[in-house]
Amino acid sequence: MHRLLIICLIMITSCASPAKLLNSNKSDKIFFGSKGGFTNMSTDFVLFENGSICRLKNDSVIKTGKTSREEVRAITESIEYMKFMSLKTDEPGNMTYYVSVVQGDSRNAVQWSDNDRNPQLRELYVRLMNLVREQQ
Repeated sequence: MHRLLIICLIMITSCASPAKLLNSNKSDKIFFGSKGGFTNMSTDFVLFENGSICRLKNDSVIKTGKTSREEVRAITESIEYMKFMSLKTDEPGNMTYYVSVVQGDSRNAVQWSDNDRNPQLRELYVRLMNLVREQQ
């Protein structure tokens, strides 16, 4: 019984809250979402390296789900393959989509509209949004 209690306490205290992860410089993060359209609404999410997926809304961090570390690793590999950290895309439009990657001290953000011609960027965005949809 004591062993089970100790294991539970360790697990509870080792799980970082989404807000702590968001503000941590030690955790890699992928921010993504869209803004604009008729209502000029913004939809913002973040995927943490531990697989947690959160929605950012009105200065709140709301955990919406979790994906596997293998999926996070595959997304990270696709980011590296497409050389995301050196992409320079800043093309806002009526409906603007964005992805921002934070890896250690490095950060890169791109935004584009429906007219962008980078299929790898669109595939990355769709893959990230599918993670959110799977959690709903």
